[in-house]
Amino acid sequence: MDCDLQDVSLDSTTVKVHQDVGSKKKELIGKSRGGSTTKIHAVVDALGNPFKVVLSAGQFHDITAAPQLICDLKSAIVMAEVAYDSLRFREQIRAKVSTACIKPRRNRYDKLAQCFLAFIHVVCILIWLL
Repeated sequence: MDCDLQDVSLDSTTVKVHQDVGSKKKELIGKSRGGSTTKIHAVVDALGNPFKVVLSAGQFHDITAAPQLICDLKSAIVMAEVAYDSLRFREQIRAKVSTACIKPRRNRYDKLAQCFLAFIHVVCILIWLL
């Protein structure tokens, strides 16, 4: 199966680990608000297929794994959520990959219920059309 790496997306999720897990340092387990957690960071291609997955301790910010996620990319549009918005990471993308499509941290419209509901309506329309 070939990857479509023209457009890639970065994201992460945190998973709670079982309380009986052994050596926490060795196992990339950290403490966060949810207790003992591990964070899964992933890059997926334009079709949603996983391209690269890395782990970190749960308390680490998403941006800490970002350079490792894009290191194998040659040329792509990198799409990511606001957690990946940093000037240094954007420069790394430009130097290595080419284009960053990352939502800026500050957007006052996101905080308005009317705008949020309008976005949900757009998503619902897309679901029905696809």
